[in-house]
Amino acid sequence: MYARYSTLEFDADKRGEVVGYFGAEGTAGPSGRPGWRGSVVLESEVPGRLRTVTFWDTAQHFTDFHSGQAHSGINNSFAELGVRVTEREGADTVLPPVIAGGHIRAVTVRIAEERTDEVEAFWRSRGRALILGQPGAVRAEAFWTGTEFTLLMEWVDEDAALTFVASQDHVEFANGMGTGPDDVVSRRGMNRIKA
Repeated sequence: MYARYSTLEFDADKRGEVVGYFGAEGTAGPSGRPGWRGSVVLESEVPGRLRTVTFWDTAQHFTDFHSGQAHSGINNSFAELGVRVTEREGADTVLPPVIAGGHIRAVTVRIAEERTDEVEAFWRSRGRALILGQPGAVRAEAFWTGTEFTLLMEWVDEDAALTFVASQDHVEFANGMGTGPDDVVSRRGMNRIKA
């Protein structure tokens, strides 16, 4: 696995805008790109400084993303926000990253065939970011089985998941998906067994 590390600096007064940008982009931008395996955004103790790490199957997957239109869009957004990249480095991982939550929820809903493209577009543009922006969210992934959409979410604990379910963001998520209780095929919450 290959990792790409960057240090970003910006006017500390723009923290909300910069952090909001990463939340809207599904953590760090490359979500769903070929070879992408995950991202993390870290806030430094120094105001106005973030560090990002993206994980890829290979260095070539990162190179393909970096040379594409999506990465150019990130650079343009950085310029608008006054974000400067002051350090970057690539490295092969010695051990893969392990980020594990204590509670996992899996929800499967039926989607009308004519709406699958619309639902996938919502997931990519807003839905995933809504979940990952919640306190205690660790991971959010989505899968198709025909016209059944399965959402797999990992949370630090069950309380964090239930807080999201009771929130206005959950209402926005359900509205964006265009689903209601009658569309649910299955819903399961599971607590991790600690070693």
